[in-house]
Amino acid sequence: MKNAVVRIVTVVVVLAAGYWIVSGIISGRRTEAEKKELEVEKQQSEAKKQELEEVEKRLQIEKSIKGMIAKHNASTDWRKIFNVKDGSLNLLYSVEVQDALTDAYDRPIMFLAFISDVTRESDEYYVHFYFLESLYSMSDISSILHCTQDQVNEIMLNQRGFPESNYAVIAKISSAKKATFGLSCDEDQEVYITLFSNSFIARGRCLDLLFVGDYKPEDSHGAKDVLGTLTNYQD
Repeated sequence: MKNAVVRIVTVVVVLAAGYWIVSGIISGRRTEAEKKELEVEKQQSEAKKQELEEVEKRLQIEKSIKGMIAKHNASTDWRKIFNVKDGSLNLLYSVEVQDALTDAYDRPIMFLAFISDVTRESDEYYVHFYFLESLYSMSDISSILHCTQDQVNEIMLNQRGFPESNYAVIAKISSAKKATFGLSCDEDQEVYITLFSNSFIARGRCLDLLFVGDYKPEDSHGAKDVLGTLTNYQD
C-alpha cells in the first residue's frame, strides 16, 4: 500500500514537472511572439508619426509660401511657359522668358529654386538661383538677384547641399536673356563665333525668401506642378 502511494505521488510529481516545463516553453514562445508583435506595432506607430510630421511640415511650408505670395502680390503665371505641348516639354525662346519673367503684370514673381552660388561685388551681394521648374524642361532658367546683407546671412545659416537647400523666392526681375558665348578667333579680323544654349539668365532684386529645405512638390507636370497646391492660390 505504501509503495502504491509512493508511485502515485511520483507520477503526479513527474506530470506536474512536465506540465510546468511544457507551459514554460509555450509561455516563452508566446512572450517572444508578443515581443515581436509589439516591436512591429512600435515601428508602424513611429512610421505613422513620422509621416504625419512630414505632412504637417509640408502644410506649414505651403502656408508660409502662400503668405509670401499674398504679402508681395506676387505672380505665378510665369510658369505657363513650361506647359507641355504635344506630349513634350517646351523649348523656350527668349521673348517668351522675357515676357513671362519681366512683365508679370508689373508684379514680382514667386518661384522655387536652389542656390548655386553667392557672390559679392563692390560690397553688394548677389545670389545665384536655379529654378526648380527647369528640372522638368528642355531649358534652364537661372537668376542672379541682388540681395540684402540680412538675406545673405540667412542663406549662410542654412547652407546645405542639393536637394536639401531649396528656397521659395519672391523677386522683381528686370531682365532675362539667353546665355551666349562669344569666342574671338582672329584678332585682326575680329571674327567672333557665338555659341547658343538653352540656358536663360534673369537678373533682378530679391524681395523675400524662405528656406524650405528639401521641400518640393510630389509631381512636376501631372495633377500637381512644381508649385503644387499653390497654383490656384491667386490670380
